[in-house]
Amino acid sequence: MVRGEERTSSGVLLIPIGLCGVLGLVGLAMAVGAVVPAVGDAMGVDSRGIGGMIGYLFGALFFGSIGAGGLWVWRRAEKRRDTPRTRAELAVTDDMAPLPAGPGLVARWCLAAPFLLLATLVPLLGQVAMSAWASVSFGETFAGFGAPDPTFGAEFRDAIGRVGYAAILPGLVLLVFLVRRTMFAMWPKTCLWLAVFALAPGVLLGSVMGSGGSFLPNLALGAGLVWLNYLMGRLVLWRLSQPIALDLVPSELEVPYQVPDSPARLRVQRDRLVLDRLGAGKGKVRKEILWAELSEARLEPVGTATTWQASTGTSIEVPPGHAVRLRGADENWLLPIEEPLGEDLTTLITLRAQSRR
Repeated sequence: MVRGEERTSSGVLLIPIGLCGVLGLVGLAMAVGAVVPAVGDAMGVDSRGIGGMIGYLFGALFFGSIGAGGLWVWRRAEKRRDTPRTRAELAVTDDMAPLPAGPGLVARWCLAAPFLLLATLVPLLGQVAMSAWASVSFGETFAGFGAPDPTFGAEFRDAIGRVGYAAILPGLVLLVFLVRRTMFAMWPKTCLWLAVFALAPGVLLGSVMGSGGSFLPNLALGAGLVWLNYLMGRLVLWRLSQPIALDLVPSELEVPYQVPDSPARLRVQRDRLVLDRLGAGKGKVRKEILWAELSEARLEPVGTATTWQASTGTSIEVPPGHAVRLRGADENWLLPIEEPLGEDLTTLITLRAQSRR
């Protein structure tokens, strides 16, 4: 049952990947049409010449790279899923902390949906607003030559009618996360980079078209919107994954845990445990334990401070108190945690592992 659900969810990811690939091919064809009249007439290309070709090639490269990257990630996930694994017996104790029922998945999504939508729209609306301000500033420069004085409202309405294409990327990103709900630990950073991608051109455009003193205000506004979008992304993640309760056990929602005083992060996913953000030489590595391989998940007391070498470049300090012990697939993880949260987290891991084995 779970295996079939994984295949279905993974297959659905091919829809946005294929869409990006098609858009890349269309952009490539229109780039050819920009310099070949016969192809341009057949494709309805408006921008002709070298400038139009470069613009269409940029669009083809942008969407094509997203499609190719998505296909590479999908194929890697398929190969990893088909790798034979060793099944282990999961040790279950009778003293597991009981979990509350929780608000329910519908309530979680209803609370998160407004912030999910805002985090998708803020980069687009911020881009439109900065473009409108740049146009107003540019128009004021020529106001003394008899040109009409532009207003922000008029420029905003005009700009928002011309940026429908800009909504394609946020829409695709949102679709991927809604389909692959076990990826939501990456949503805050994705929101941050979406805002950077959308707002950076507006900051540069405002500095070129505006007055000499407009760069810093534009930069401050852009940075503020980027940070706001990141915070909304974190709020979405918090709304979906907290509190830890029974309604999360059968769901596909990811529950992340940031290891204190360490870059490492534990991710309780639909079909596995993942420990990522681990240093290794010049790059980052991740470790994982599939539910079928998990043999132990328990909260244990720590009497003396110790250090666990998570990877060649990451050491996790475990102070006196409590820690989560996770064993399986030749892995033995020890992560510091506060006792109440540790009890809930180990119970969630154990119950989800039992239901997915």
